[in-house]
Amino acid sequence: LPIIRVNHLTKGDDFLVDTTLFRTPAKKSFYVVDPILSFPPVCTMNDLVKQFGQPSRTLYIGAKQVLLYNYDIGTKMPSP
Repeated sequence: LPIIRVNHLTKGDDFLVDTTLFRTPAKKSFYVVDPILSFPPVCTMNDLVKQFGQPSRTLYIGAKQVLLYNYDIGTKMPSP
């Protein structure tokens, strides 16, 4: 689902998206960090750890990092 950064927090972005999808619970989730992406503004790793905690695992795909969590990180995001 699309996300945006607001005040150093990741928040769901409801542009052209059915917002009920943000309320669908998940047992596990992931967050892709792309260091090349500069727009829209993105959260830093420190921002992500403050908001979601340490990931259970981190995968590296080229320059990107895939942060894996054993819970639904959507529960820690402000509603879109």
